[in-house]
Amino acid sequence: MPPFPLVTNGVWGLPLMGGAADKAGNRFERRWTLLALLDVLAGEAQSLQVEVPGEEGAGAEFLQVMADGVLVWHQVKRQHARSSWTIRSLVREKVIVPWWPKISSGGRLVFVSSTSAQELEELVERSSAAESWQVFDEHFLKTPHRDRFERLRQAWGNPPGPEAYAALRNIEVRQIGESDLKALLQARLTALVEGPPATAMAVLEQFIDESAHRRLTVLDVWKRCSEHRLQPVLRTGTRRSGSGHPGLGKILAGAGTAVLIAVVAAITAFTGSSADSRLPVLPLAGQFRAQFQTVQVAVTPALRAKLGQASSQGRAADPSTMTGYEFRNAWNQSAPLCLGALDTGRTAEHDDQVQALSCSHLTLNKIWIPAQWDQNHQELTWLVNAKYQSMCLNVTADAGQGTHAHLYNCYPTANGPYGLSAYEAWDFGTWYDKVKSGTNPYPIFLGTGNFCLDANNDNTDPGKNNRLPNGTTVTMWDYYHVARNQYWS
Repeated sequence: MPPFPLVTNGVWGLPLMGGAADKAGNRFERRWTLLALLDVLAGEAQSLQVEVPGEEGAGAEFLQVMADGVLVWHQVKRQHARSSWTIRSLVREKVIVPWWPKISSGGRLVFVSSTSAQELEELVERSSAAESWQVFDEHFLKTPHRDRFERLRQAWGNPPGPEAYAALRNIEVRQIGESDLKALLQARLTALVEGPPATAMAVLEQFIDESAHRRLTVLDVWKRCSEHRLQPVLRTGTRRSGSGHPGLGKILAGAGTAVLIAVVAAITAFTGSSADSRLPVLPLAGQFRAQFQTVQVAVTPALRAKLGQASSQGRAADPSTMTGYEFRNAWNQSAPLCLGALDTGRTAEHDDQVQALSCSHLTLNKIWIPAQWDQNHQELTWLVNAKYQSMCLNVTADAGQGTHAHLYNCYPTANGPYGLSAYEAWDFGTWYDKVKSGTNPYPIFLGTGNFCLDANNDNTDPGKNNRLPNGTTVTMWDYYHVARNQYWS
């Protein structure tokens, strides 16, 4: 398992309602918010607040307080239905109206879109180029720009021309495509944070989702990063301290000695703890709750022999029965699919595939025995197939995400977690506790890392309500928030 979870999925965060356009819009907004949050890490901003409450926050997704104390409000629109934003459409859709109290009092407003806002951008550029209201009025407001300026001024309550001109100079228009935004994020994350940029992106995007109304400072952001073993990048002129953490002077330039000391303390405390690097798991709210299915399985001589090879069991290694569990995937609310070994007969061997198969009356090839959990309540355990009891659920962890789940000989190893192979040590204890306590369903994680079992939703059948079909491939994948095909009950 690599030291960092390798999150690469582009759709991230809390469950998104609506169609594909809504999801893309939320993703675009979240990524722009993250780009602004990186200004906090870089010392260019003091704080960032998402969804400022009350009238003050109307018309803006978030507020940055820059290092010099200037308030910068950001409004983010992925695109306009008619391909570009005009002054008329900005007024009609009440985008521009809430800006006035922000920019007329000396704050700044950044309008971000993946599509053009050329008319507004031209007015902003002309106001910036004119050295005074008189010059702007006489030389830069020719038709059609004067008509657009007057429409804008009317939307703001008809302030005097010089005041509207001054406010216009406090607006910035940014157009950026989604692919360019992602590339920019990855470049900035690479420069600021040690570890895979996709992991840092995922961790911080979720942090944004969880932090509505809260003012986030550099200490808050690095504390969250450190919980996932993400540390500041070592810069030229900095050095690592004796505890192995990089000096943060250049990264936190202007943040102050007290903040610097607090950040170092927070990183030391969190990265020095025994907490694993798994991303926090969000509950799959509002989904079908399958009945928790268990069955007593008669233990075969093959499983007794395997248990005899393992030295950690707390009770006798030759039980006559053990408890098996059915794992139903959360994607299909009707026609449910269960984690199952292909029923190839009594001679199942290495690498026989494990798939998401139609659930049917607790058949043994779809029942899994958590051997070490059943023996001594060990969190990490084999998941032994109840039909082929010398075979365990296995993935090739060092091959990375996308590895197919398959059967393989259950085997202990002195170098693995709890004496088990890292390819076969499943975190059944966490799954069991979460499902039984009401968080139903929950991912099935490999060991203590971020890899979990994923039913491939590329196989959904549009002709059958986008259900996963029988025989859906099951792979090892990075956990990402929140995907029903990664939850099992």
